[in-house]
Amino acid sequence: MKLEYKPQSQLFKSVSWDAFHTLFRWWIAMSDDEVTQAELNIRPAPTVFRAQLKRAARLDDVYLTQGFSALWQALPSEIHANRKPWLMPCFAVIAKSLSLVRSHHEHGSFARDLGHLEEGTDKPVVSELRFQNLQAAKNEQEFVTQLSRLLAQLKHKTNILSLADDIACWFEEHYHQAPRRADKRIAVRWAMDYYKDAASKA
Repeated sequence: MKLEYKPQSQLFKSVSWDAFHTLFRWWIAMSDDEVTQAELNIRPAPTVFRAQLKRAARLDDVYLTQGFSALWQALPSEIHANRKPWLMPCFAVIAKSLSLVRSHHEHGSFARDLGHLEEGTDKPVVSELRFQNLQAAKNEQEFVTQLSRLLAQLKHKTNILSLADDIACWFEEHYHQAPRRADKRIAVRWAMDYYKDAASKA
């Protein structure tokens, strides 16, 4: 299985590339895409996996779901051997967020979807204020709460690989120093993608 999306996060780009594939297969197993499940020989996950994750309001609740447990246990051994304290919260946010996505598209990015101009208007799907609230998230709970709200506005459709990778980038920057190059920082990349539609129609 070849994934076209090229991750920006160190987590998915180098050390744990297999985790990216595992994550994709986990989401496909929970989806309604029976054709892709058959093509990739993926066994459908119990419906309770998605249901529990969607109901989980707090990260502590996400940890207790069957869906998160299935994802965490399927991840490569190097993830489990890594002592970084933010890895489990990171995958919990990813699991919660991806459980809210019903339709995946391979082109574009999560942030570009947020800034996509609604047909016949000059207004983005997600307002600048809500977008700025995402960028201003100060902790994991605020972050996942903002993501959940924005995914609802996207009608639960986005590039799941871009979304998962952006979440990993946020955690890497939140727990470590942000990249020196401005264009490598997640907030800047989000802004560039968010305003891309508006810039192209200016």
